[in-house]
Amino acid sequence: MRKTLVFLFVAALLGVLAATTAPSTSKIDAIAATPSQPKAPSPKTPTTPTKNPPLSGTNPGDEPIKTPAPAPTPTTPTEQAPPVATSPTPDPTPAPEPTPIPEVKPFKTGSFDGALITNKYEKVQVRLSSNGDAMTDITMIVLTPSSARSIQITNDAIPKLRQQALDYQTADVDNVSGATYTSDSYKQSLQAAIDQAAN
Repeated sequence: MRKTLVFLFVAALLGVLAATTAPSTSKIDAIAATPSQPKAPSPKTPTTPTKNPPLSGTNPGDEPIKTPAPAPTPTTPTEQAPPVATSPTPDPTPAPEPTPIPEVKPFKTGSFDGALITNKYEKVQVRLSSNGDAMTDITMIVLTPSSARSIQITNDAIPKLRQQALDYQTADVDNVSGATYTSDSYKQSLQAAIDQAAN
């Protein structure tokens, strides 16, 4: 039974295919029998020049569109350090000139009499001469020895005392040996003269 049905289905399918292909064959034959006619030239279609698409930044009327310039990028100003205030260098102040110290001379200029000194054996008084810078001379204005021995002692002592005083420019000199009274009296009178002559 199944085989019969398959056979019938195949037969029906073949019949359908035959019916559809037959007209096609006749149409092909008819076309082949029809004389070919010359083809009429097809009218040329006028070619319209194609416009290139407008470039970027232009409008269809070929008028250029002004593209606004890009806004400048704002730049941040560089902060500069404020100038350091420098104090002006002071002009060097010249050192004040030292005030000249007036020269003070040790003695006045002139002659000055010392005190009259009396000792056990004699009286003694000297005179001092000075040029202002130093003692220049010492002379005896009073010398009264009381005996021949005193004269001998004073004659030996006075020149030695005088020379020491002029050399050291002072009355503080050494006593002459053996003439203590004469030496002390001479120095006391000379010191009094120096006190008068001193500035």
